[in-house]
Parts: sequence; structure tokens; C-alpha cells
Amino acid sequence: MPTVEDPTPRARTSSPIRLIGYAVLGFLILAIILLALGVFNFEQAGWFQ
Repeated sequence: MPTVEDPTPRARTSSPIRLIGYAVLGFLILAIILLALGVFNFEQAGWFQ
């Protein structure tokens, strides 16, 4: 039985790029959680001036 090639973009993405993408996604989720809980305030940290 011949193998079927996966036409989705993740099939062409190399492993290091996929890891970087997961790291960025994790950072964004963590930032949203910290912001929602009030643990970290981006304005007081000087991000928006």
C-alpha cells in the first residue's frame, strides 16, 4: 500500500521551527493568564508609554 503524503503545512515544517512556534504560543498564553490574574501589569512595567 503506497504512503499518502500529508498536504498540510505542518508536514513541511521542520522540527526546530515547530518548537519555536510552540514556545511563542506558550509565552502568549502565559502572558494572558498573568494579565488576567493581575500578577503582571504591562503598563507599570513600561511596555506602553
